[in-house]
This record gives sequence, C-alpha cells and structure tokens, in this order.
Amino acid sequence: MTMLRRLPRLLRFIPGTAQDVRAYFLTLQYWLAGSETNLARMMAFLVNRYAGDTHAAHPGRSGL
Repeated sequence: MTMLRRLPRLLRFIPGTAQDVRAYFLTLQYWLAGSETNLARMMAFLVNRYAGDTHAAHPGRSGL
C-alpha cells in the first residue's frame, strides 16, 4: 500500500503515457478508500482528466 501511495508522486515527473498510468493509480487509491466523498472526488478527477475538454467544447450540453 505504501508503494501505491508513492508511485503517483514519482510518475508526475514522467511525461506522456505515464500520466495515464499515474491517473490509474490515483483512481485506484480513491476506489480503495471507498467512502462516498472519495468516490465523488474520483469521478470529478476522471471527468476533469478525460472529459474536461469535451464539455468545454459543448457549452450548450452543460444541463446533461
């Protein structure tokens, strides 16, 4: 578990696809914590990471 906590800190310095690996480990940390707050933060993190630009390009779809 300690390594799981340290790995995202190390991966933030590596560019490119390693950032997706970092996002995976951060998501795994949120999931393993399992509280309602952590799951909400996990969803917000994933939306900001992977769907943020999509929603910004479609301002009329914010009501979905």
